[in-house]
Amino acid sequence: TTNRGNVHAEDAGSDVASAPPRILLCGAKGTGKSTLLRYAANALLGVVPSVALLDLDAGQPELSPPGLLSLTLLTAPLLAPPADHVPHAKHELAYWTGDADASRSDPEAHLRCVRHLVSAYRALLRALP
Repeated sequence: TTNRGNVHAEDAGSDVASAPPRILLCGAKGTGKSTLLRYAANALLGVVPSVALLDLDAGQPELSPPGLLSLTLLTAPLLAPPADHVPHAKHELAYWTGDADASRSDPEAHLRCVRHLVSAYRALLRALP
């Protein structure tokens, strides 16, 4: 089924339709991305045992200090401000980008980190029950 040119999951084949849900949050500063992230993760944790968070925002990451890109498996709700999550986060994998501002770090190195994290995310999904 299509709707205004958008393809729904059921049309994309069984691999996509049977995959766990994925949410991509992007937008300008101050638009509520972090709030929506916490709300969505907490809601999902009410029905599944864990949520994989692939945090690619080096400037304002949710679970790590600025400059770090990370993959974290959440098993408990995010109930405190982001700075309070940092000491308790147990990253599956993390990369230091060299700067909180991605435009000041090496773009090729940054993209390599992102690719490694996405590969680790896919491997983590395959390993989960």
